[in-house]
Amino acid sequence: MAGGSGSVREVLNQAVIELLLACRRDGMGEFPGLFAGLPFDERSLARRPLGRVDWEPFSLLLDRVAEARGGPPGMLALGRRTFHDHPLSDLLRLLVGPRHLYRLVLGSIGPWLWPALRMGHAFLAGDRLRVEAELPPLARGSLPFWYVVEGSMSSLPTLLGLPDAVAEPLERTPHRLLLALRLPPARTIRSRLQPDEALIRSLELQWSERQAELRTRLGELEASVPAPARPRPSEAARVLWRLTAREEEVVALVLEGLSNREIAERLGCHRGTVEAHLSHVFQKARVGGRVELMGRLLRTEG
Repeated sequence: MAGGSGSVREVLNQAVIELLLACRRDGMGEFPGLFAGLPFDERSLARRPLGRVDWEPFSLLLDRVAEARGGPPGMLALGRRTFHDHPLSDLLRLLVGPRHLYRLVLGSIGPWLWPALRMGHAFLAGDRLRVEAELPPLARGSLPFWYVVEGSMSSLPTLLGLPDAVAEPLERTPHRLLLALRLPPARTIRSRLQPDEALIRSLELQWSERQAELRTRLGELEASVPAPARPRPSEAARVLWRLTAREEEVVALVLEGLSNREIAERLGCHRGTVEAHLSHVFQKARVGGRVELMGRLLRTEG
């Protein structure tokens, strides 16, 4: 199984945009507080579609969408809508079969959208496909994410005007999905004609062109939504790491560049109390010290 990048910015903004567009296509209105306390919103995503956001706040966003949609059935349905409204051109549908499409998505598009995801797949006899995907060990688990993945994997053949694949989850945990799929028969000019690498590259080019269309559509949506106030890094830290109010105050002063002694003077407490608060923050954020903490917070802000 190929490994993901495991970098801090683990989710491509374009993947979050696709989720939001699927919500809109499924008739979902605005969610009160959908982005509350998160270090991104629709406007920031639309401005940098090829940027990345951290996995943890993205998984929190998924939790909120799942709650609004009534849990697993709603997330499965949302995943199935991912491809239903984006069929490929008639020419490509004559030349490309389900196997080639799954190969492209699992080998190229999937790793591009989800750099941290470790993915593997194997084609079996009888138009069957086995898909295995997992999150890095330290990443926050997310069952809603796997239900969306399962739904989108089953609906992928609709790009070719074919019925959904029959999906059977063999294992589903917050960190891992093992999925068996039975693909619908191909309707290519042969199912006699094997597309070559040039055709696969044309598919990738068509996907790139779709990015520009999606950015325009999301830009039109977000233009009508008032820009919410962007949370300070310390506020984002409080939400992500469940900090106390005092710990958030200490983090905010660390970001101002104050020493432990200066923070103690500002807050009217002993230096040892500040050090104790920081120790708790380091444990919750899983960082080794002040420098790593500041680096992570400033990356989140950007």
